[in-house]
Amino acid sequence: MKLTLLCVTQAKNYVWPFLRHMETVADQLHAQLVIAGDGDDAIQTLIEGSVAGRFVGVRSRGYLESVLDAALEQCDGEYVLRLDDDERCSPAMVTWLESDAYLIGTHWKFPRMHLWPDTQHYIVEPQLWPDEQTRLSVREKAGGRRTIHAGSPFGGGALAPVAIEHHKFLVRTRAEREDTARRWHNGNMIAFSLPEDVFVNPRLEDVPC
Repeated sequence: MKLTLLCVTQAKNYVWPFLRHMETVADQLHAQLVIAGDGDDAIQTLIEGSVAGRFVGVRSRGYLESVLDAALEQCDGEYVLRLDDDERCSPAMVTWLESDAYLIGTHWKFPRMHLWPDTQHYIVEPQLWPDEQTRLSVREKAGGRRTIHAGSPFGGGALAPVAIEHHKFLVRTRAEREDTARRWHNGNMIAFSLPEDVFVNPRLEDVPC
């Protein structure tokens, strides 16, 4: 199998449109979809849902990197594309993946569009754009991250010409984002949880169609 899409999730209420979009993309790309449920409640919720994929159970220490290697063991693809449960491949990204352009490399990073204040715009302030994320690699280079926010031990990778859409600021409540900020995003990381507190009138650009 050429490609696996991987998502680790606690299966909160907002995830279903994103998991269904991953299912659609996986089907279009003839790829495997692996969804790792973080905790007993998550895996049960996923099993009861209507998304087609391989469901596996993991138990994190509160951050994805603590279970990433275990989740990767369930992936059959030569390449693994990891997405958060509040992210989507942009239309251009799906086209790029479908063209097999990524096969010329083994390790790729993507700019990430943080959508705000709606699905038609994204923030282009420093930190939040281009916010390059290493997400697509051959399996041998997809893991090895064991601490929160750790970069890949294989480097950032080649920069893909297409972007990931990040809907976090739209689908998570203010209270949820404040909790994330207290636990993980204090100091100069606060923009990744509470952009409205950092940028009074953030510069925006239109999300490409």
